[in-house]
Amino acid sequence: QLFLELEAVIHNAAATLSVLSPDWKKSAWAAKEYLFSEEVGVPVFLLLAREMGPTLVIAGVPYIDFTKDQASGFLRLDRELRRKGLI
Repeated sequence: QLFLELEAVIHNAAATLSVLSPDWKKSAWAAKEYLFSEEVGVPVFLLLAREMGPTLVIAGVPYIDFTKDQASGFLRLDRELRRKGLI
């Protein structure tokens, strides 16, 4: 069953990345994966790949914006991963 596999993968992950886009917003799984990661204490990095408008499930949660300047986005992601001790 897919959801059991996803739970195991998330439980064993050092972190999860959520690539935010209109497709993420429409996905039946993406928000659940985000919320489950938060619930089990796995760090989540939100990466805005395409504008998608306000989204209730991540309202007020900081994200890394890749839409305007990808190089700056990757620098910030690198800094955040280092800050969490993941690289």
